[in-house]
Amino acid sequence: MHHFPVLFSILGFAFLNASIASAALYTTTNPTPWYGWSFDPLSGAVTPGFDTTNYPLAFSANTQGVFVGLKSSLNPGVNFALAGASTNTFAIFPQGTTIDASTAFSAGTGDSYLSESTLSFDGSTVYYLGFRYTNQGLGTNETYYGWANFTAHPGGFFGEELNLLAFGVGDNGQGVVTGIPEPSTSLLSVLGATMLLRRRRK
Repeated sequence: MHHFPVLFSILGFAFLNASIASAALYTTTNPTPWYGWSFDPLSGAVTPGFDTTNYPLAFSANTQGVFVGLKSSLNPGVNFALAGASTNTFAIFPQGTTIDASTAFSAGTGDSYLSESTLSFDGSTVYYLGFRYTNQGLGTNETYYGWANFTAHPGGFFGEELNLLAFGVGDNGQGVVTGIPEPSTSLLSVLGATMLLRRRRK
């Protein structure tokens, strides 16, 4: 039995989706929820707590909801913006949403908020948000699109808490899909499984 048609179909899909083919995925390992998490989309660095002095983006949670803050030196709204048309409320997206140049981004201060009534603090619902990160890479006039997902948890020591689960960012100018790992990695896994199946059936 030949599997070449399947192989070519997979390769064709990869080439057709080249605009999202180089996303880097960072998965965090957080044993317990915390009141806040901060991270750098380009380096993958993550730290517990709310630190917008050293990290571009930070989450915090309290009894009112979830707050997202951006590093002030990034000129939020221009060099760094969260996805969502409102100036002070970021948008929640379903898994599989493309974040790219066609996405609406906030032109506000960079600090955004979602009330507790908007989210479910059940510790299991996964929420996705998107962002745009410009002029902060190795060159000038670079634009990176990314996403992050988190869960919200009921009251702890500091009130409500959350867990940053993962985030992804594309290469310069490339869009990303929320919750989807690097396509090249997925492609290799599928190809490996296909070749293994082929060998077993010989």
